[in-house]
Amino acid sequence: MNTLEEYLSFARDHPAIFTNPPSAGTTIILDAAEIRQIETTVGQRLEEQGFPREWAQVGIAYRDQYVLLLRDAVCLPDGSVDLSIRSVDNGKEVPGVFVLPVHQKSVLLIRHFRHETRSWHLEIPGGFGMPGMSSGDSAQRELKEEIGAVASRLIPLSRMYPNAEFDATYFELFYADVETYSEIEVQEGITEILPVSIQELEHMILSKQITNMCVLVAYTRAKLRRLL
Repeated sequence: MNTLEEYLSFARDHPAIFTNPPSAGTTIILDAAEIRQIETTVGQRLEEQGFPREWAQVGIAYRDQYVLLLRDAVCLPDGSVDLSIRSVDNGKEVPGVFVLPVHQKSVLLIRHFRHETRSWHLEIPGGFGMPGMSSGDSAQRELKEEIGAVASRLIPLSRMYPNAEFDATYFELFYADVETYSEIEVQEGITEILPVSIQELEHMILSKQITNMCVLVAYTRAKLRRLL
């Protein structure tokens, strides 16, 4: 766990992550003395419930090159105080991207093994954005790396917050026309590229074969814009 001083320094360097809009449902507390009082209050509450007092420590709860978890002290709408944990974008402020690739009127799905769920999912190419690279360039990179494709037409489908109740990060979605595709990224856990017609894709959605949110949102936005 990082110190409170490191947390407050991070907040000063990344003010957008700690903004308190007018009439916000919760207000982030950044005064050190107030935070200490809240830690004491919540720590006592946790101890009474049989949990460690350490869980009331405000700060950077976890950080690596991919994930940054913050535990914030907050004031709730009724004036009471509490702690709230959230995942943010590690200070890079670079969105991830996902691309709905279409080849000869078929959507190119990928069969991807996900460590998080320990199961296989039907998805579309995507991943973390790279500092210094535009979202469009990141989308082209993901297409090239995961299915060996280059987009001849790339259309933004706007951003998506996949887990806003916990995660502050977002993804930029794209539609892509691709002329060819080839190799898959085996190292990423991808085993095959599955071309499906729009009718087949819709059946797979209805039959719950597709549960990935990025696929569902990208399909919906592309369909409403009459790209499919």
